[in-house]
Amino acid sequence: MSQDALGIILRSVAKRMRADFEQSKAFSHNGEAGTSREVLVRNFLSSCLPAHVQAIHNAEIVARDGGVSRQCDVVDVNRETPPLTSLDGYRVIPNECVYGLVEVKTNLTHKDLLDSCEKIVPGTFPTRTKR
Repeated sequence: MSQDALGIILRSVAKRMRADFEQSKAFSHNGEAGTSREVLVRNFLSSCLPAHVQAIHNAEIVARDGGVSRQCDVVDVNRETPPLTSLDGYRVIPNECVYGLVEVKTNLTHKDLLDSCEKIVPGTFPTRTKR
């Protein structure tokens, strides 16, 4: 495949994603618009990932030492990851099964970028305290 043909394909994928993104602007509730955009990204990744990788929407990652991440928009995991829990679509995933993490932002600010980067720094999950 020539580089020009690849460019045409990637531009068409980008146009389709932009059109879906534009459609989500019609939602009055910002939370629902954000959720729909996260699902768009998850669906796109699902069509591109190797068969052994699954894109999960709305999850938290747990570490062996008890640390737990904040809510993550899209997490790429090994498809054979044990379902620790899946309550109403929210998943808890062991960090050993995670390949990648995607944060979806409508407008990326400096603060949002720093916040998203903190989610992926190894060993920085806060340890839960007993309630």
